[in-house]
Amino acid sequence: MVTPASGKACSVGAGSSSGVASCVAAGVVATGDERTSSSPAGSWPPLSPHAASVSARAHNARPRARGRASTRCHSSRTGYGRIACARAQGNTKSCDTGTGAEYRTATVRLFATLVVLGFRRWSTYRLATAAGAFTNTVFGLIKASITVGAIGAAGGTLAGYDALAGATYAWVVQALVAPVNVFHWNELALRIRDGDIAVDLARPLDPQFAHLAGFLGRAVHQFIPRGAPPLLAGALITGLALPTSPLPYLLGLVSVVLAVSVSFATWWLVNLAAFWLIELRGLLTLHIVGMSVLSGLVIPVHWFPDWLATLAALTPFPSILQAPVDVITGRVEGTAALGVLAVQAAWLAGVLLLGRLVFARGARKLVVQGG
Repeated sequence: MVTPASGKACSVGAGSSSGVASCVAAGVVATGDERTSSSPAGSWPPLSPHAASVSARAHNARPRARGRASTRCHSSRTGYGRIACARAQGNTKSCDTGTGAEYRTATVRLFATLVVLGFRRWSTYRLATAAGAFTNTVFGLIKASITVGAIGAAGGTLAGYDALAGATYAWVVQALVAPVNVFHWNELALRIRDGDIAVDLARPLDPQFAHLAGFLGRAVHQFIPRGAPPLLAGALITGLALPTSPLPYLLGLVSVVLAVSVSFATWWLVNLAAFWLIELRGLLTLHIVGMSVLSGLVIPVHWFPDWLATLAALTPFPSILQAPVDVITGRVEGTAALGVLAVQAAWLAGVLLLGRLVFARGARKLVVQGG
């Protein structure tokens, strides 16, 4: 049961997340034990009973804050009532909650659960995955042939790439193009246009946090079925020039995770334009073109003329493909590899922060009509 400031009762049945959302949106104070087992139909990310339970525990474990609080919120340890209470009062610091360690642990568990849900979501599209793997392999062969031909026309080496290194670059890029998602993502824009973003804002779950987890889950699924076939074909057709020590692969794994996250951050920022624009196809196409050229998808960034290399360095796009490929293939090693990771991390933090600021401004101006 949740009770609004007026004292009227707002009933929330067991397993009813929409009830919790509607009561929170109505400005209510929660008392007792409210639980949710699933998210509203058609929403993303789709919270399973386990994910909803973990989400509740994550917010239930938010560290106790000291400061001005007009009323303290008391609810059961499941947590949803506590968050509804805090949001209804407009002061999340007023909740009596657990320790910081509990909150961090629950948050990590929630994030991992959402990553798994993202993986399971994309694993259902088996035929599309197989078709994508075939397409990536064919384009890898075409790009490797063109790259080797360009290097041969340049005299055998070009910006530090010989024929084998150039072919390896083409194959590794094709292996990563699906996990980092260069070509399309508009889920947030669709939710803003349809008004479903209102449901996301009513949940005790940060939308950017949830979408990032789903994006990483998608990348994990795409990594092997979409990434392995081009590498296998490259090894059989042209050969691959890859390091023999394990360190470049360990650093490369970190770089790939950062690359996927940077890609998400840029897509998130572009999708936020849906708060102010009705049609986004032109903007999304412009983003795809910019990412394709400046990330190193077409040709290595190291082949760019100075003015274009400078322009690329002023964008996060090289951190999406060129950076992980350089680390994995051993083109950068030691402190240079750590420097590449630091640049990726800096871009990730900056673009994510900018995305949060723009999202907050758009949410303040949002008006959703209908029911």
